[in-house]
Amino acid sequence: MSRTMRGPSLELANANHEGQTRISRTVLTEEHIPYLKGYWVFFAGFGLGLALFLTSAEITIVSTALATISNDLSGSKQSSWVINAYLLSYTGIMSPIPIHALPANQKPRLSRYVGQIIVCRAFQGVGGSGVFSLTLYGLLRIVPPEKYDAVSAAGSTIIALGLILGPLMGGALTVSRAWRWIFLFNLPCGALSWGILCIVIPRYFPYGHREDNSASCTSFRRTLRELAIQSDPLGMLLLLAASLLLVAALLEGNVAYEWSSALIISFFTVSGVLWIFLALWEWYLGLQQGAWPMLPWRTLNSRAWMGVLLGFFLTGPAITIVYIEIPQRFQTVYGKSPLEAGVMLLAYAIASPLGGILASICTGRWHIAFVYLLLLGAILQTVGSFLLSAIPTSTAIYPGQFGYMAIAGLGSGLSMASLYMLTPLVVRKEDQAVAIGASLQIRMLGAALGIAVVNSVLTSYVKAHIPYVGFPFSTQSIEGLPLEAQRQVRTIYAAGYNLQMKTVGAFSATQVLSAALLWKREQIRFIK
Repeated sequence: MSRTMRGPSLELANANHEGQTRISRTVLTEEHIPYLKGYWVFFAGFGLGLALFLTSAEITIVSTALATISNDLSGSKQSSWVINAYLLSYTGIMSPIPIHALPANQKPRLSRYVGQIIVCRAFQGVGGSGVFSLTLYGLLRIVPPEKYDAVSAAGSTIIALGLILGPLMGGALTVSRAWRWIFLFNLPCGALSWGILCIVIPRYFPYGHREDNSASCTSFRRTLRELAIQSDPLGMLLLLAASLLLVAALLEGNVAYEWSSALIISFFTVSGVLWIFLALWEWYLGLQQGAWPMLPWRTLNSRAWMGVLLGFFLTGPAITIVYIEIPQRFQTVYGKSPLEAGVMLLAYAIASPLGGILASICTGRWHIAFVYLLLLGAILQTVGSFLLSAIPTSTAIYPGQFGYMAIAGLGSGLSMASLYMLTPLVVRKEDQAVAIGASLQIRMLGAALGIAVVNSVLTSYVKAHIPYVGFPFSTQSIEGLPLEAQRQVRTIYAAGYNLQMKTVGAFSATQVLSAALLWKREQIRFIK
């Protein structure tokens, strides 16, 4: 029993019997889905939004504090792992985790060494991955499909808000010499989100009020058993191992080991073999009945879905690198405090959610095709990034860079919001949850690889040009040099950061390939 909904006719990408993709107009049907109504929607949205905000802020909150943490714990060479430990565990463990299992117990608040922070940040990423994917999926399930554009825009805006406030909160706490609270602030906020969701979300949501022992309402113990059987632990392990080895080779190459060393070469080689095994395993698992692969093989037949995945992979590094590296530039090159660095990032951070709002208006109200917004977003990011790569390398702040940051931020907001809105439209309804998880996985994987690449670029450039043998490469060490030596070292770092932004520009430019995969004779758009 189903009835036709009064809602949007969504243009979806489907595969026909000949294997060719086409666009067909279909009208979504509702099978007695109990959408929340009235103030319950507000409270549920607030609880989900708060959880989404916390996991987003965790990604960037250490960006302004990273230099101080490294100096305090004498671990400047390992500082990049504080970021990548979170991103890699986030990528590898993006599995169906119950939303009420908000992770807060494994925190690096009492760490005395950088290694301890790295390990605990990895635990944070494990929990953050489940919370992030399930909150986005929950936002889609509490409203009918005709409101997907609004709720997707709201989700992308919340994510952008978390990315904005993360550096500011991290900078403020670091200036107060209380950087350990960076890893504690989400305890009370996470408890509040958990409490709200436990109260307002119905027990068997979204399956309705059932009291039988049907498959969708099984006991918690049976649910865990089915999760262990149906999930893809081997796939997650292969993804985590392949990503970890690749990122480790990029981060440690030319730092702890030479690029030609046996260890770095073996890391690259084993990582490549594991990627091949992962692809073969996912293909095999997709043929098995009752299996739950990380990426259902049937979805790979959709060119539009492949375009969305590629877009997430390329926007991940383009956005995350800017949020992480620009605050470090302001501290290392210009000698600004962590809080000042967070404030100066606002030119990019505010423009990004504005781009998300603009994408929502263009697609939901004006029915502009998504592919055009993705092209515009890629162009703006590319232009802004390459302009940032050409700013003067002096130790005086160049005012024009704030305009360049705004251009890149507007483009990133357009691209990311468009991709989030596209995700539930280019896959079947039963694949939406897996698609959201996969899109977040690929975005974080791209971010982790991007951070590793640009840090390798910076380290290689600085080591090749710095005149001081045995220089420890930390902001604290720069401040201890004579003024002329400080100026020289900061100038070298400025040139290295410019090279990083050229890398970001390359990631941004290749987003055009994502738009090319989405290009259709009849474009994908919202039709109400």
